[in-house]
Amino acid sequence: MHKTPEIENTAPVFEVLRNTAPPPDAAWTFERLLGPVPLETFHDTYWAKHPLLVRAAPDQAFESLITPGKIEAMLAIPGILREPMVSMRAKGDRVSLAPADLGELYRLFRLGSWLQFRKMERFLPPDAPLSQLYRDLQVQLGHPGVSISCFFSPPGTEQIGPHYDATEIFTLQLAGRKRWRFFHHVDAEDRAACDPATLGPPTRTFELGPGDFLYQPRGLVHEVMCDDALSVSIPIIVEPVAWKDMLPLLIEGLRHRPDFMEALPSGVLLRHGAADRLAEGFSERLAVIAREIASMDVAAFADAAGTRVLSGLGAPAGAHVAALTREAGIGPGSLLRTRHGEAWQAVIRGGQAYLTVAGGETLKGPAAILPALQAIMARRAPAKAGALHESLSEKSSLILARELVRIGALTEAGGA
Repeated sequence: MHKTPEIENTAPVFEVLRNTAPPPDAAWTFERLLGPVPLETFHDTYWAKHPLLVRAAPDQAFESLITPGKIEAMLAIPGILREPMVSMRAKGDRVSLAPADLGELYRLFRLGSWLQFRKMERFLPPDAPLSQLYRDLQVQLGHPGVSISCFFSPPGTEQIGPHYDATEIFTLQLAGRKRWRFFHHVDAEDRAACDPATLGPPTRTFELGPGDFLYQPRGLVHEVMCDDALSVSIPIIVEPVAWKDMLPLLIEGLRHRPDFMEALPSGVLLRHGAADRLAEGFSERLAVIAREIASMDVAAFADAAGTRVLSGLGAPAGAHVAALTREAGIGPGSLLRTRHGEAWQAVIRGGQAYLTVAGGETLKGPAAILPALQAIMARRAPAKAGALHESLSEKSSLILARELVRIGALTEAGGA
């Protein structure tokens, strides 16, 4: 099912200029990537709806984020070609193939095949700027990341013909230029929507140059061509938590009910009239499902979706092992800081408070402690273990501090 492209007057601005350069040592965050577009504007206006192109002003490329040379250096990792992380693909090939060795890799590249690095997040140091951007992007969006890729495209090559992606894609152009063409949106699975014979003219044509950033929502049919120089681009892929993800919560609530555990009548399914014999039981269970849907707890869905994102993030960069070995020695005056930034969730579940941090580690306590947990995790400045929150006595604060260190929510303020 095709959707009319967003080219009406009501569509938001497609192209903006990143006209202010942050300090060279500034952290690479999603907010920095968006440039002049506020986070809330992206959330409300662009996410899953409209594409956005942020142009780099002169001298605002991505050198401080990562360089093509640092990415190519990953080829020196022992055994990387034996992993499904590096592949080559030429125009007309239906699939990408892993080169047997570096000699074949460079030979195929000279002949016009493009080189793709997949799952780069597995090889980048967690404290690398690109790793930190990837993590912050997931936290700010509240949706799990899938991977970081990189394409090295020889001059003049066609990358992939008309296609669409089932994920949200954030593309950073590191070097060279690529020509993009946008067509229509596809709301549901429809490969015929990419048939060049019926595609029609593009609705938007543009180039990405060094330092440019492009967001494209799921289902936007597009094609990409490399210009007359080497092109290096990084797609960051995000898989949104969708409304369909509520369905497992519904099934989980039904699977142990006696009326759904009951066996179907024997001698029915392979005989004529099966539908008639099943109709009454089927209608009864549909009514149960309707009642279950009507009473579904939105808080449970939000809780489960947030936990899914946190579980996929993993631990933040930085030392914490030393703090664990000194957990018992933490005193009231010990200075502690949060480790996770905004990557945490504090909720009431089953009448108790739960704090979950990235990686899935969880602390459970009485419901009354929820405001204290939220305030402790939101604080950006270090605090004394014996004075984490005004609602806690020194003893209670110290006990909680040690528990929060144990699950990795807090660590010593002096830790790297």
